[in-house]
Amino acid sequence: VEAAAERERAEREAAAAAELAEEYLATRAAGILLSRAVEHHREHSATPILARAQQLLPGLTGRSLARLLVEEQPDGSQVGGARPVLRARRPDGEELGVEAMSDGTRDQLYLALRFAAIEHHLDALPPLPLLLDDILVNYDDPRTAAALPALAEVARRTQVILLTHHGRVAELAEKELGRRVTVHRLGAAG
Repeated sequence: VEAAAERERAEREAAAAAELAEEYLATRAAGILLSRAVEHHREHSATPILARAQQLLPGLTGRSLARLLVEEQPDGSQVGGARPVLRARRPDGEELGVEAMSDGTRDQLYLALRFAAIEHHLDALPPLPLLLDDILVNYDDPRTAAALPALAEVARRTQVILLTHHGRVAELAEKELGRRVTVHRLGAAG
């Protein structure tokens, strides 16, 4: 009798354990599916500015960055409170935050966001001239050459005036953009 009771208890415990295991697996699978759905939503439902910046970023970075990501990070202000944090993904899948980017790459990210915001503005309002003062000052020649076509795209929609005291930027603009650019060189005051 005692052995039968013990066997019955073991069978109940085994059944309860199997039930808990099934519940765990279902919960775990639901969590994975939810995470994937959230990631899919983030990647495919970005704001127009982020979506456009994401299109510009690979060209501006010489293809060293492939995607922009916005992640929700807890902000500590309230239970469940979060703030969006911008990250980028390299073509090999490595992700990095803005703080891990070089100064030049951060400038390129900023430029992609700025051009996207300007284009978004131009979609809704009449064009105003865009005056830029030495925005390419920290760029090397390849980065400058990569930024110029994006700048020319903005210039298709509004007047763009780029001020620079770097003759190399003017030379690259003439080389990369040809007839689409007019360079005015100012002589030394005196």
